[in-house]
Amino acid sequence: MTVPLVILLFAGTGGSLHSNGASRPGYPVAVKVTFPRHEYKEIVRSVKEIDFKNLGYRLFDTRIHLRNGSAKKNQRIEGTEASEHIEVSLKRTWYFDFQDGLPRHALVSLDYFDAAGSSSYDGILLLFTIINGHPVVSQQFDYDRQAPGTGDTFNTKLGLLTIKARAEDDSAHCCPENLETDESAWQGQKFKLRNRKIQKLAQSNN
Repeated sequence: MTVPLVILLFAGTGGSLHSNGASRPGYPVAVKVTFPRHEYKEIVRSVKEIDFKNLGYRLFDTRIHLRNGSAKKNQRIEGTEASEHIEVSLKRTWYFDFQDGLPRHALVSLDYFDAAGSSSYDGILLLFTIINGHPVVSQQFDYDRQAPGTGDTFNTKLGLLTIKARAEDDSAHCCPENLETDESAWQGQKFKLRNRKIQKLAQSNN
């Protein structure tokens, strides 16, 4: 979803959740889940050996290499004379599914900002595993962060992933109206959706 650049200021201010927000089924799903199976050439014994702060990522058909946890990139939009500015930062990495003292999976949380006249602000989660000694992105979550209260958390003990995204409700770019909360449970090789609900955002009086 693209919006005017000024909307980024709204992400941390100006709105709140109704505590009794009712479920609102019928909207398109806001959290997109894919299984890219992207394999890296590096050979490692464990996901703990992957330097996620200084790794190249393939995100939205763009390759970008982080340095010390962040990166900025300017590139021309294919088929046009226009250019776009991209910023990516590493938020957090969770290690889990331990065997013989080593984690078999890692979940990487990234912030992705893209500006090209208008802008987008997305959250991205990448599930890493090791297959035949190579790091592989086996599952990916993408969601819109342009609303108050958005973000992601993972309880490694319970295997519960929670993602809060701006709902796909056709609200005006400036004024998000609903928040989608997805809870997914770890199933041994991937996360599977357990619960989804929509909550109404309280409108700011400012």
